[in-house]
Amino acid sequence: MCPLPVPSFTGRQDTLDEIHQYFAQDRGSRKVFVLHGLGGSGKSQLAFKFAQQAQATNRFSETYFVDATSEQTAESDLKLLGPATSEETAQKGLHWLASQEKEWLLVLDNADDIKLDISKFFPPCTFGNILITTRNPEVGIHGVDLKVSDMTVDDAKSLLLKLAGKKAVGDDKEQVATAIVKELHCFALAVTQAGGYIHACSSLNKYMALYKYSRDNLLQRTEVQGQGQYGLAVYATWNLSYQKLSTGSKTFLHICSQLHYQNIREEMFQKAALSDEKLEDSDLQETVNEMLTAIGGAKQSWECFVFLEIARELQSYSLIEENIVDNSYSVHPLI
Repeated sequence: MCPLPVPSFTGRQDTLDEIHQYFAQDRGSRKVFVLHGLGGSGKSQLAFKFAQQAQATNRFSETYFVDATSEQTAESDLKLLGPATSEETAQKGLHWLASQEKEWLLVLDNADDIKLDISKFFPPCTFGNILITTRNPEVGIHGVDLKVSDMTVDDAKSLLLKLAGKKAVGDDKEQVATAIVKELHCFALAVTQAGGYIHACSSLNKYMALYKYSRDNLLQRTEVQGQGQYGLAVYATWNLSYQKLSTGSKTFLHICSQLHYQNIREEMFQKAALSDEKLEDSDLQETVNEMLTAIGGAKQSWECFVFLEIARELQSYSLIEENIVDNSYSVHPLI
């Protein structure tokens, strides 16, 4: 049984329609749809909402949910598929599902482990429907993939006002709510937390003023109510990915946090590494040298492969995004 979406689920209908249209075609053949994006962008909630809508129309014969956070959690759920036997293993569950030649849906949620090939949890058959949520865009190689981006301003505003409840008052509430969600860049988890905070102990106008001076504190705060299964603050969510990064990737993110979030180019760092110019502050120069060395600089040379591996690692957690048109990178404005 797939978890239900949170009662406050709002919008995303264009994305839901796209998922419905994909699974409506070529019935009888295997279909795999991958939702990928930054942690907290709303991937799991989208999957749950889709499963709920599909159940209402009897689109699938059965829906099976697997927590794919790790190999252990996935195997624990998969071994429960099918009738109980003396051999309770994940492979038993997968082979049982492969024997059910029906229009079932398998939801593999939170498949974020970049060292795990998620296809090992696909039933060995040529039919069935699989929906995957992940931070790793490389998982998209297994089927049709879609990046879950920020909400629209209208959807984010509706979500904020819904969660704020009776605390959303005043003739200017629509205008203030719009200003808040724009400050939060319409990031789903951030808007959800803001609505919960306002409902608990603030107002729209007070939150707007507080955010300007206490942004980091608010984004680190966890609201108990209204977040469903998630239960993590924005920064805590991203910290799960950050702690798994190599030193070079962490250094690159630190540098990016001081830059504009768009149009970040390898050439910027390459020129700095190859430059003969020195800072007057020798200690600061040493820190700069250490940071450049961590991301590809080495004794006035540049290791392109090292930098590209760092970029690939960060992309695997959706912490940066590559623009292949102009060969640049961007990070989410809240990072």
